[in-house]
Amino acid sequence: MIMHGPIRVGSAAQEIDVIWDTTVNGMVLESADLCSGCVNATYNTSASSTYAKLSDYAHRVEDDFPLFDAGDALNVTDTVYLGWPKITAAEFPFYALTKLRESSSLMDDVDGILGFSRGGRGNHNPLIMEQIKSTNHISTETISFLMDSPTIWGGNSSWADIGAYKNDSILGGKDSNIVWFNQMESDQLWSLGSVQAIQHGLDTNTKQGRTAGYQFGPELTKPAVFSTGTALIHAPYNIGYEITNRQARGLKFFNDEDTGLTIVSCAQKQEYENLYIWIDGFKFEILLNDYFLSINDMLGDDAENQFNDVCILGIVDDKDIDFWMFGEAFMRGYYTIHENEDHTKPRLGFAPGVNSNKNVVYQALLPSQYINNVLWELTWIGDMVDPWSSGYGIAKFFGDIWVWLFGIRQSDNYEVTITIT
Repeated sequence: MIMHGPIRVGSAAQEIDVIWDTTVNGMVLESADLCSGCVNATYNTSASSTYAKLSDYAHRVEDDFPLFDAGDALNVTDTVYLGWPKITAAEFPFYALTKLRESSSLMDDVDGILGFSRGGRGNHNPLIMEQIKSTNHISTETISFLMDSPTIWGGNSSWADIGAYKNDSILGGKDSNIVWFNQMESDQLWSLGSVQAIQHGLDTNTKQGRTAGYQFGPELTKPAVFSTGTALIHAPYNIGYEITNRQARGLKFFNDEDTGLTIVSCAQKQEYENLYIWIDGFKFEILLNDYFLSINDMLGDDAENQFNDVCILGIVDDKDIDFWMFGEAFMRGYYTIHENEDHTKPRLGFAPGVNSNKNVVYQALLPSQYINNVLWELTWIGDMVDPWSSGYGIAKFFGDIWVWLFGIRQSDNYEVTITIT
């Protein structure tokens, strides 16, 4: 469930499947003839007459690819084709892996990562796009992605437009459906300032009877980063827990503390709802099918009967970040335009994709409620009270005290959670 696809490398135009990732810059490739620990690597440096080694020093790749503990690599150059045969970057500098550690985040079926962030190596532009533009193969330093199906499963309704964005990729073919967000010149990542609020479904209360919409408030309002190389939505620690529990509480679910994932019953999918996220005052949609994910669908040919009723919510309660990382579970259905033609005034655009069921992103008033006022609903006290009962106010009083003393995680000791097998 990440954006990956083919590029070609070297004089023999070897086809290689790589992750196209907007949170890193440059490129790292597994090499069949150089790499220890690489499995089924496709790129062979000895088969390319345009390959050149820049040094014999083995570089620690995670210094430039912090999200990928990939291993050691040489600094090399070779010809890279993003669109065969015309869109070409000659003598493109990248890392050829010499050692891949077992802890690597690279998937078995891809051979590298190609980055499109605006940071790294002292510049503020995607290195590959700048080089392609300099050879006049594209008219503008822009790359756009449409993630409209589970791309890890080989769906053909996801693609990248290299150069000027395509109206054919936008719902209705209209420029007016694009909402643009200016980026800071100094920003290294494609990001927005603050995730302000969330709404579960369209009603005042969720299907389980809890408050549906609320702001996070100043202390819990965090920035947003957008990543085509990330499958799920990674929320700051405790916020992710709160969101998934507000959806799942009262149903079959299990919170995995180590991974931050919430495991749920596929059979109860109809009890969950679309989500709406406010970012910098604009309202974005996360459809149920975007974040409610079947384990067997993800396993594909490796699916097993024991997982028939095992699904996950694609929102991770991430202990390691203090910002939001919006991956495919958020971006699916949106056409995202990463425009860097003017390096001092980069822009990030969002529009519904050509086949999307999502609405145009628009400015909307934030919910009036605040998260700190509704946390008590996720305690054992909240479980006992009907939101429309006369005892609601008293329950809130004691529930707020419980949250102040113990938080909402402590309440797991007082509920029966069901581990799905």
